[in-house]
Amino acid sequence: MPQLTAPQRMGEMTFAKVAGITSYLTSFWLCSLIRFSEIVQMKVFAQKMIAERGVLDQQR
Repeated sequence: MPQLTAPQRMGEMTFAKVAGITSYLTSFWLCSLIRFSEIVQMKVFAQKMIAERGVLDQQR
């Protein structure tokens, strides 16, 4: 394995840092996206339930 010069080592450190930050941001973004879609699904589900309940009340 060849010895790295100082600039190469710095470049590798920077690359590792950027890769870590990128993966962290990606996972954070995915989590918030999943949470957002869950909230939307819950709202749609709640509206459906309310609408069905309203229809049932009207039928009585």
